[in-house]
Formats: sequence, C-alpha cells, structure tokens
Amino acid sequence: MYDRAETAEEIRHAAGLTAVSCLLDIVAAVLAILFVRRLTAMQHSKALCGPQVANNPATV
Repeated sequence: MYDRAETAEEIRHAAGLTAVSCLLDIVAAVLAILFVRRLTAMQHSKALCGPQVANNPATV
C-alpha cells in the first residue's frame, strides 16, 4: 500500500498500517521469548529430576 500511495491521506493510512504491523511483530516476539523461556525452564526442571521409569504396559 505504501508504494502505491499517492496522496497524503493514502501515505498516512499506509504508515499507520505499517506501525500496527510493527507493533504486532513486537508482541509476537515477546510472546515467543516468554514461550521459549518457560519451555526451557520446564525442560531444565525435568532434567534435574533424573531419569524416570516409563509406565510401559508391555514390560509389566
């Protein structure tokens, strides 16, 4: 839209959409960081518990 904008109003509208897009990118990046940190903490916690014996019905 920004490349095709010719009037000041079209440019303003395209710039607004670009700003919203950047804001959504930032929110997505923050959520991804939070997800990775939480997943890493869960994996670390599980690794500290040591090996677990699986409940496999075939070995019972």
